[in-house]
Amino acid sequence: MLNRDVTFVAFPGWATDHDVFVKHRLPGRVTSVPDGEGRISTIERMNHPVWLLGWSLGAHAALEIGATAPRNVRGVILAGIRPVYPADAISAIRARFAQNPQTCLTSFYRQCFHGAPKEWMNCEGKRLIDHYTRNWDAERLLDGLALLETKPLRIDRAGNLKVLALHGERDRIAPIDEARALIGSSVNATFCAIPSAGHAVFLDAGCTETVAQWILNQS
Repeated sequence: MLNRDVTFVAFPGWATDHDVFVKHRLPGRVTSVPDGEGRISTIERMNHPVWLLGWSLGAHAALEIGATAPRNVRGVILAGIRPVYPADAISAIRARFAQNPQTCLTSFYRQCFHGAPKEWMNCEGKRLIDHYTRNWDAERLLDGLALLETKPLRIDRAGNLKVLALHGERDRIAPIDEARALIGSSVNATFCAIPSAGHAVFLDAGCTETVAQWILNQS
């Protein structure tokens, strides 16, 4: 049985923050670290094993930290990833955001949280979407789009760390076939599709046992 004290250090996707993980279905607790140069030392000071969780845009941060191989990091979990986003798709988002930020973001969240559990959408999801569409940082959002467009996701950056990629079959943001092909090119990575999940795959109960078993297999 998996120790419930397992800790996941999570990095959120575009246009979200750590609150999106509050109702996660991972087999352990999820925490975050502040942005900036001190995040690696913050992780090391935890003094217990941790797994990095990178969702969508956050996958870049998880792999970047994994590449430094902090002594207590045991593996990397990627959720809802895409190798790189097409320039025309990113340009279209920029144009819609410039025209009407709230409308652009509302449309994005509908796609982003498609497939999330109904009880989550009716409560936590509704609250988060309302908050996110009222409180946004244009510079941060545009910087995130630039990274998604210009920086391909490289699984080999994780070095010798094991990688698990979770992907919802109902994902409307990141095509599942692209993610499967990317993971298939790495000998240290495992791909797992969650049938009932969307882009926010960590909200789906289907990932609980999958992640637990993957961690146990590394013991």
